[in-house]
Amino acid sequence: MTNGISRVEITKQEVKTHVTSISYVTKDNHDDELQLADLMSGAVQNKYLLEKGIYSKEKLNPIDNVLLEVLEKTLFKRKATVAVRKKFLYSQINSYVVFPNY
Repeated sequence: MTNGISRVEITKQEVKTHVTSISYVTKDNHDDELQLADLMSGAVQNKYLLEKGIYSKEKLNPIDNVLLEVLEKTLFKRKATVAVRKKFLYSQINSYVVFPNY
C-alpha cells in the first residue's frame, strides 16, 4: 500500500491521506487491537443471532447491548455524496460479512 493502489488509481499520497493505520496482529503479541477485536467479536455474534431471530435484544445483558450499539455505530457506511472514484472504492468494502460454517 505504500506505493498506492493502482487498480483503483489511488496514489501513494492519497493512501497517506485516507488510511489511519493498518495493523498485523497475532495472538502471541497481545496488542490493543487484538484485545479490542476479541471484545467486539461477541457483539458481532450477537448481531448475527439477532438478525437470524435466535436472540432478541431484550434478552441481551446491558453490557452486550452497549457493545452492540458501539458495533453498529462503527460499521463502515458509505456516504451518499462522494466522488465517483470513492464510490467504487467504498463499494468494495464490506464491514459486516457472514461466512458459512464448515
